[in-house]
Amino acid sequence: MLRSTINKACPRPFILCHATRASSSSSIVNARAANKEIIELLHRNLKDEEALPDANPYKIASFARTIRAIEALDYPIASLKSTDVRRTTEKAKVIEGVGYGIAQRIAAYLHEGEPSSLGSSSGELPSSSQVQKSVEMDVEARQKAITSLQLVPGIGKKLATDLVNEGCRSLDQLQDPHYKDLLSAPTRIGVDYIYHILQDVTTVQADRVTTLIRETLEEKFEVHAAGAYRRSLPTSSVLPLLFLHPYYDPPLAPPPNHLSSFKHKGKKRGRSPSPFAQTKSGETQMKASLMWRRILTPLTEEGIVVGVLAQSIEKVVAVVRVPGEGEGREERVRGVERKEGVFRRAELHLAPFKSKVPALVALTGDAEFMRDLQTRARNQLMHLSEYGLWRWVWSLDDPDKQQHQPVSTQPPRASGETAHRLHPPDESEENKEHEELEEGEWVRVEVEKEEQLLEKMGMAWVEPAKRNFGFIVGRGKAGKGKSGRGRGRPRKVV
Repeated sequence: MLRSTINKACPRPFILCHATRASSSSSIVNARAANKEIIELLHRNLKDEEALPDANPYKIASFARTIRAIEALDYPIASLKSTDVRRTTEKAKVIEGVGYGIAQRIAAYLHEGEPSSLGSSSGELPSSSQVQKSVEMDVEARQKAITSLQLVPGIGKKLATDLVNEGCRSLDQLQDPHYKDLLSAPTRIGVDYIYHILQDVTTVQADRVTTLIRETLEEKFEVHAAGAYRRSLPTSSVLPLLFLHPYYDPPLAPPPNHLSSFKHKGKKRGRSPSPFAQTKSGETQMKASLMWRRILTPLTEEGIVVGVLAQSIEKVVAVVRVPGEGEGREERVRGVERKEGVFRRAELHLAPFKSKVPALVALTGDAEFMRDLQTRARNQLMHLSEYGLWRWVWSLDDPDKQQHQPVSTQPPRASGETAHRLHPPDESEENKEHEELEEGEWVRVEVEKEEQLLEKMGMAWVEPAKRNFGFIVGRGKAGKGKSGRGRGRPRKVV
């Protein structure tokens, strides 16, 4: 949608039409008069090149070809001017016979007198070195703009590049309706509150939001603040909240369809998947969900949830307003309407009560803590996710054969049911016997407390405040480096 919108806004099709259509003699005469100055400048550049001892015949031919092309235009060349030198350069290349070098010179001429201008007070076209220097500066500025625009949730590199090509160079300029209209509704919300949601959530703010949510929702809800807040850190980039309701009891997703699908290769290092990863939910499905009807709607009406950045029936990323001390509903709603107050980013997770313990563990520990737990589970032929813990049970009559089964080293991609019968596909006679040995089922392991879950993983009890990579394995790696961790970009605190 954005691409089609940008293409409509971009005058290039109009330029192509000008450059290729048959033109009347009167329009060519008028255009030639409008283009007289640049034609004269190009003639002077041509003569200067011809007068050089080591004149470049290709450059001479290029100047001559460009002059003929501009003289044949039926529109003023000034109509090619865009929001910046780079974009104007691309438009100038549409003219038949104009190469990149002369297109840069034309762009610099059209932008003469502007901060990014390459032109000189003498009225001459810029030299190649001047053009190259300006282009390099423009490329650097473009890259900074593309990077800054990606701070807005919902704007990736491609969309940021398209916006910069349209002329948007800063977060402030995104407020311009010309650019804002190119964005989706959730992304526009991110733009409106970008300077708020880039700030960390403090423990005081988290307490106020969580307390008001508990007071607003019906008593059957359990609401738990997790993430860095539960780890007793002073701030976090987002406030994760876990919602539990007795009426929400969906069937749990099945585990991997075959044990051998994750036992052969170890998991590659990389970013751990987010708990309750968002799945696409249609509008009808979303509005019929418990998340929409009993969480989002009342919290919006009470002036707590301001807007939604991403949503599914189990996970919503939202902008929330931090209530002021002693504020009532009318004051909160008025503050939302006027965009006054403090706004922060929150993640609302909905889970069934039977998944309470694994969900709290998944939303509390940092990425390395969860990776360690999942590795321990795989080594015991178990599967741990935010939905629960499952154990693989072999369906073999001969118990001796079970001792020779390989140990899992790669995690499954989803959580499992209470008991899920598996039958491996019979692909060939060669591996039929091997596959028959792997028939079995996933059996859900009931855990009522976090202590029980950690114990089954072979881990002693760890307080929520200490569930981070540095505490669990930092001392074990003390001899390998001062920080006890490998290289890489610092992880965001959540």
